[in-house]
Amino acid sequence: MGLLRLTFWLALIVAILPTDKDRQAQVISAFSSGTTWVLTFCDRNGEACKKGSEAWQVFKTKAEFGGRLVATFVFDRQPAVEETRSTERVRMDYPQRRRDSQDRDIDALLARRY
Repeated sequence: MGLLRLTFWLALIVAILPTDKDRQAQVISAFSSGTTWVLTFCDRNGEACKKGSEAWQVFKTKAEFGGRLVATFVFDRQPAVEETRSTERVRMDYPQRRRDSQDRDIDALLARRY
C-alpha cells in the first residue's frame, strides 16, 4: 500500500511540473529562493529560533522520560508475565455477551489449534 501511495504522489508531482523552458526557469528560481529563505530563517529571526530550540529541548527531555517510563513498565513486568505463562494458564473474565455461530466457529478452531 505504501508503494502505491508513493507512486501516486510522485506521479502527481511529475504531472504538475511545467514543460515550457521559461516556466521551468521560474520554478527553479522559486525553489531556490524558497530554500534560501528557509535555510536563513534563524539569521533573520534569532529570537524565534532561540525559543524554538528551548522548546525542542523540553520536548526531547519529556520524550526521553516517557521512553524510560514505558521501558521500565514493560521490562520490569516481563518476568512476572513469563512466569505465569510457563506455570499455568491465566483465565481472563470478560463481560458476558450473546454468542453467535461465528464465536462457536472460532472456539472450535482455537480448540483444535491449542
